[in-house]
Amino acid sequence: DFRPRGASLLTAESQGQFAFLDLREAAIDLSDYPVTGLSDKVLKPFIYAPRDLYRPGEVLDLSILLRNRDGLPEDVKHLNLRLIRPDVKLLLEKNLVARDAGLGYFSYRFNIPVTAPTGLWRAEVRIGAKDKSPAQVFSFNIEEFMPERMKLVLNADKKLLGRNDRQVIAVQGDYLYGAPAAGNKLKASRLMELDRHPVKAYKDYYFGNPEDEKRLERKELDEIKLDEKGGGFLDIEPVAASIASALKLTVTASLSEAGGRVVTRSIDGTYWPAKSMLGIAPSFKDDVVESDSEAQFSIVRVNAEGELLAGENVSATLIKEDYDYFWEYNEEEGWVRKETRNEYPLTQQKFTIAAGEKTNLVFPVAHGRYRLEVEDGATGLKSVYA
Repeated sequence: DFRPRGASLLTAESQGQFAFLDLREAAIDLSDYPVTGLSDKVLKPFIYAPRDLYRPGEVLDLSILLRNRDGLPEDVKHLNLRLIRPDVKLLLEKNLVARDAGLGYFSYRFNIPVTAPTGLWRAEVRIGAKDKSPAQVFSFNIEEFMPERMKLVLNADKKLLGRNDRQVIAVQGDYLYGAPAAGNKLKASRLMELDRHPVKAYKDYYFGNPEDEKRLERKELDEIKLDEKGGGFLDIEPVAASIASALKLTVTASLSEAGGRVVTRSIDGTYWPAKSMLGIAPSFKDDVVESDSEAQFSIVRVNAEGELLAGENVSATLIKEDYDYFWEYNEEEGWVRKETRNEYPLTQQKFTIAAGEKTNLVFPVAHGRYRLEVEDGATGLKSVYA
């Protein structure tokens, strides 16, 4: 009790203002109020999505930022995501891999089933898969709300984009009763996804470099207003020249009506960094070959239509990857296991590929992890299998 002995009132006076506190009354009991605040956590994920109301059959894009006590990114490579239905049953559990570990950024795209039950859903994120309680929860509703009153049509001038090509999409919006959606606002974004198997005829072949995953981004486009005929164009800048892999490009556009409701449509495109790319297919299964044996690969050089092309000055390099693991202690996390990676190029083969043909390569391997890089001298592009 901090009351001065014998005192009845505590007064304060300043610039003509006066206040007092009666010390004879009982102190306020705070036991019934949640005054503890948020619990202190070493790491905390923050989840966000474009909205929190969806219909069955739509797509939920979740983004997660992982931060420490100081609000700074943490280099954590994995998070555990669980989707809980309204009846508290587990629908999905996924171990997410960081899109950009240095920024602490994770993302996940969930295609909501058309048979999904309506009600309040939960996306729970845990730092470790064995954690009993989630570190953060994002709640969203799935409801069968009112039908659309507008239609939105997207048409692309090119389905296949090359380096330095701009992606131009024609937009047409109309009300279902016939009038054009003149003056209505349209928002759009473009999502880029790495496509390691872009040629259907060679679906077992790996194209491009998985390291390009770190360079991909979701780009929000400038809002446009449709003209008096309900038309407009989305003019999107070329894919960055630093990306040397085939991509799947998804442009999602949302057209708003006066009442705030939106109609959303998507259109897909394909990006190839050159007119031809090299593909690698292992002759073994499950990425495993016996120690002290030979690893065999098939190499192709194809275009986007799947035609086998000739290639000169092609080189293949086999690289051994050695990992060293160690434990490090810090006051915030305690003991943490970390790793260092060393790479050793072992052998290189130079070869040519005849038109309409595949080339087979054989490398002797021992115990450990390896990576094969195949480079096209004509384009400078690499394809990697690890």
